[in-house]
Amino acid sequence: MFCVGTSGTDCTNMTGTSVALGTFSPASTNTGTSLMSASTNASFGYVITISGTTLASGSNTIAAMGTQSLNSNGCAPSCSSSVGVSQFGMNVRDNTTPNVGADVSGAGLGAGVGGYDTPDSFRFFTSDTVASSSGPTKSNLFTNSYIVNVAGDQAAGLYAATMTYICTATF
Repeated sequence: MFCVGTSGTDCTNMTGTSVALGTFSPASTNTGTSLMSASTNASFGYVITISGTTLASGSNTIAAMGTQSLNSNGCAPSCSSSVGVSQFGMNVRDNTTPNVGADVSGAGLGAGVGGYDTPDSFRFFTSDTVASSSGPTKSNLFTNSYIVNVAGDQAAGLYAATMTYICTATF
Protein backbone atom coordinates (compact mmCIF):
# COMPACT_ATOMS: atom_id res chain seq x y z
CA MET A 1 0.00 0.00 0.00
CA PHE A 2 1.31 3.47 -0.86
CA CYS A 3 -0.04 6.99 -0.33
CA VAL A 4 1.18 10.58 -0.19
CA GLY A 5 -0.15 13.73 1.46
CA THR A 6 0.72 16.60 3.74
CA SER A 7 -0.73 15.31 7.01
CA GLY A 8 -1.59 11.96 8.54
CA THR A 9 0.16 8.91 9.91
CA ASP A 10 -0.61 6.21 7.33
CA CYS A 11 -2.82 5.44 4.32
CA THR A 12 -5.97 5.31 6.46
CA ASN A 13 -5.83 9.05 7.25
CA MET A 14 -3.45 10.75 4.78
CA THR A 15 -4.75 14.09 3.44
CA GLY A 16 -3.45 17.18 1.63
CA THR A 17 -2.00 17.75 -1.80
CA SER A 18 0.13 20.92 -1.74
CA VAL A 19 3.10 22.30 0.18
CA ALA A 20 3.30 26.07 0.76
CA LEU A 21 6.92 27.24 0.76
CA GLY A 22 6.14 30.87 1.63
CA THR A 23 7.61 34.11 0.31
CA PHE A 24 11.22 33.71 -0.77
CA SER A 25 13.97 35.99 0.55
CA PRO A 26 17.74 35.95 0.02
CA ALA A 27 18.08 36.33 3.81
CA SER A 28 16.56 32.99 4.85
CA THR A 29 15.79 29.41 3.80
CA ASN A 30 12.19 28.42 3.10
CA THR A 31 11.09 24.90 4.03
CA GLY A 32 8.10 22.60 3.71
CA THR A 33 7.22 18.93 4.09
CA SER A 34 5.02 16.23 2.61
CA LEU A 35 4.53 12.62 3.68
CA MET A 36 4.62 9.14 2.13
CA SER A 37 3.46 5.88 3.70
CA ALA A 38 4.55 2.58 2.15
CA SER A 39 4.21 -1.14 2.87
CA THR A 40 4.24 -4.26 0.69
CA ASN A 41 4.05 -8.03 0.59
CA ALA A 42 6.27 -8.13 -2.53
CA SER A 43 9.15 -10.61 -2.20
CA PHE A 44 11.84 -7.99 -2.83
CA GLY A 45 10.12 -4.94 -1.34
CA TYR A 46 9.51 -1.66 -3.14
CA VAL A 47 11.24 1.30 -4.72
CA ILE A 48 9.90 4.87 -4.45
CA THR A 49 10.95 7.31 -7.18
CA ILE A 50 10.27 11.02 -7.65
CA SER A 51 9.36 12.70 -10.92
CA GLY A 52 8.88 16.38 -11.56
CA THR A 53 10.66 19.63 -12.30
CA THR A 54 12.49 22.14 -10.18
CA LEU A 55 10.64 25.28 -9.06
CA ALA A 56 9.73 27.55 -11.97
CA SER A 57 7.89 30.80 -12.62
CA GLY A 58 7.40 31.05 -16.37
CA SER A 59 10.88 30.67 -17.87
CA ASN A 60 12.62 31.51 -14.56
CA THR A 61 13.82 28.53 -12.51
CA ILE A 62 15.54 27.83 -9.22
CA ALA A 63 18.47 25.45 -9.69
CA ALA A 64 18.12 21.88 -8.43
CA MET A 65 20.65 20.77 -5.82
CA GLY A 66 23.00 17.81 -6.19
CA THR A 67 24.77 16.31 -9.17
CA GLN A 68 22.31 16.16 -12.02
CA SER A 69 22.57 12.51 -12.98
CA LEU A 70 20.26 9.64 -12.04
CA ASN A 71 20.67 8.31 -8.47
CA SER A 72 23.97 10.15 -7.96
CA ASN A 73 25.28 10.87 -4.47
CA GLY A 74 27.38 13.71 -5.88
CA CYS A 75 27.02 17.32 -4.81
CA ALA A 76 27.87 19.55 -7.78
CA PRO A 77 26.16 21.97 -7.38
CA SER A 78 26.13 21.89 -3.60
CA CYS A 79 23.90 19.62 -1.50
CA SER A 80 24.19 21.96 1.51
CA SER A 81 21.71 24.73 2.18
CA SER A 82 23.29 28.09 1.34
CA VAL A 83 21.30 31.21 2.19
CA GLY A 84 21.57 33.73 -0.64
CA VAL A 85 22.20 31.11 -3.35
CA SER A 86 19.31 30.02 -5.60
CA GLN A 87 18.74 26.31 -4.95
CA PHE A 88 15.95 23.75 -4.50
CA GLY A 89 16.27 20.29 -2.99
CA MET A 90 14.75 17.64 -0.77
CA ASN A 91 15.54 14.63 1.38
CA VAL A 92 13.74 12.14 3.66
CA ARG A 93 15.63 12.81 6.92
CA ASP A 94 15.48 14.90 10.09
CA ASN A 95 17.64 17.97 9.41
CA THR A 96 19.17 20.63 11.63
CA THR A 97 20.44 23.04 8.93
CA PRO A 98 17.76 24.09 8.28
CA ASN A 99 15.52 22.55 10.96
CA VAL A 100 12.99 20.60 8.87
CA GLY A 101 11.73 17.04 8.53
CA ALA A 102 11.78 13.79 10.45
CA ASP A 103 13.49 10.44 10.14
CA VAL A 104 11.53 7.47 8.80
CA SER A 105 9.17 5.95 11.36
CA GLY A 106 7.10 2.78 11.66
CA ALA A 107 7.75 -0.93 12.09
CA GLY A 108 8.71 -1.50 8.44
CA LEU A 109 12.08 -2.03 6.77
CA GLY A 110 11.90 1.04 4.49
CA ALA A 111 14.73 3.58 4.37
CA GLY A 112 15.86 6.58 2.40
CA VAL A 113 18.23 5.95 -0.50
CA GLY A 114 21.49 7.58 -1.61
CA GLY A 115 21.68 11.36 -1.48
CA TYR A 116 18.16 11.58 -0.05
CA ASP A 117 19.11 9.69 3.13
CA THR A 118 21.75 12.09 4.51
CA PRO A 119 20.73 14.68 7.12
CA ASP A 120 21.39 18.31 6.06
CA SER A 121 22.08 17.18 2.47
CA PHE A 122 19.50 17.97 -0.19
CA ARG A 123 19.09 17.15 -3.88
CA PHE A 124 16.52 16.85 -6.62
CA PHE A 125 16.70 14.95 -9.88
CA THR A 126 13.63 13.59 -11.62
CA SER A 127 13.36 9.78 -11.73
CA ASP A 128 15.70 9.39 -8.74
CA THR A 129 15.01 6.68 -6.18
CA VAL A 130 14.33 8.37 -2.81
CA ALA A 131 13.40 5.38 -0.62
CA SER A 132 13.13 1.60 -0.76
CA SER A 133 12.65 -1.66 1.11
CA SER A 134 14.50 -4.89 0.31
CA GLY A 135 11.69 -7.25 1.29
CA PRO A 136 8.10 -7.58 2.47
CA THR A 137 7.49 -4.88 5.04
CA LYS A 138 5.03 -3.29 7.39
CA SER A 139 4.28 0.41 6.91
CA ASN A 140 6.86 3.18 7.13
CA LEU A 141 6.13 6.91 7.19
CA PHE A 142 8.61 9.08 5.28
CA THR A 143 8.78 12.87 5.63
CA ASN A 144 9.86 14.60 2.42
CA SER A 145 11.72 17.76 3.47
CA TYR A 146 11.93 20.53 0.85
CA ILE A 147 14.20 23.58 1.00
CA VAL A 148 14.41 26.71 -1.14
CA ASN A 149 17.04 29.44 -1.08
CA VAL A 150 17.17 32.36 -3.49
CA ALA A 151 19.83 34.83 -4.55
CA GLY A 152 19.15 38.55 -4.39
CA ASP A 153 18.86 38.67 -8.19
CA GLN A 154 16.39 35.74 -8.48
CA ALA A 155 13.52 36.93 -10.69
CA ALA A 156 10.33 37.66 -8.76
CA GLY A 157 7.32 35.50 -9.49
CA LEU A 158 5.00 32.76 -8.34
CA TYR A 159 7.21 29.65 -8.31
CA ALA A 160 5.67 26.18 -8.44
CA ALA A 161 6.61 22.57 -9.11
CA THR A 162 4.66 19.34 -9.31
CA MET A 163 6.20 16.26 -7.73
CA THR A 164 4.92 12.77 -8.44
CA TYR A 165 6.03 9.92 -6.20
CA ILE A 166 5.79 6.40 -7.65
CA CYS A 167 6.05 3.26 -5.53
CA THR A 168 6.88 0.11 -7.49
CA ALA A 169 6.66 -3.33 -5.88
CA THR A 170 9.68 -5.55 -6.57
CA PHE A 171 8.77 -9.22 -7.02
